[in-house]
Amino acid sequence: MLGRGPLGALAVLLAMLQIGAAVAIAVVVRQGLWSFVGGWRWAPSWWSHTSDQNVCLMTPGGANLCAFAYVVVAVGLAASTAALLTQCFSRGGRSSGRCCAALDLFIAALLVPWWFTAAVIATVYGVRADSANVPHQGARTAVWALAWAQTGLWLLSVLVALATRRACRRVSETELTASLAGGSRYARYNDTPFNDRSSKWRDAKAAYLSARSLDQAAKQRQLDP
Repeated sequence: MLGRGPLGALAVLLAMLQIGAAVAIAVVVRQGLWSFVGGWRWAPSWWSHTSDQNVCLMTPGGANLCAFAYVVVAVGLAASTAALLTQCFSRGGRSSGRCCAALDLFIAALLVPWWFTAAVIATVYGVRADSANVPHQGARTAVWALAWAQTGLWLLSVLVALATRRACRRVSETELTASLAGGSRYARYNDTPFNDRSSKWRDAKAAYLSARSLDQAAKQRQLDP
């Protein structure tokens, strides 16, 4: 039930890839780049800065980019899930398809600069950490590579959403033109005994009126002395 046509299938595929890449970033950060003593702490200083008990290997030290990566991933997952759900509602018809494509375009247009910014930050601080010989260079490289991949995937989502809106608009214009020309795809539903769109109804109506007039004439003759 997901998607509609090739564009819908492509949108679903992109959303699934975005979700997979976001989960991969979170796993790499947690398993290879972020270590802390104790449980989660909700203090702003714990989330924003590193310490001896809160180590993030995405930077040479200072800013806690691991927590920032978690925030970026959370927003990305929410957006990808929303984009995936819109493919379910796009099955409701042309109007809902246009609305869902507009929502997809809005989400994708926001997530492209979101992931672009995250990729730039991860790359810049990753290069600094590599220059400072901070361990786990491969994990840092995987994070910024996946962030750039997310930027590309969301850019493709923008193009797919634009193409979907254009396709829905083209179909709607075609149906409107056909309707104005009397060739609507729904014209068969107007073929009823209450109009003259079909010759079979005209013939039946003429036969009924003819039989009725003959019956009235016969009754009139019977009444005449």
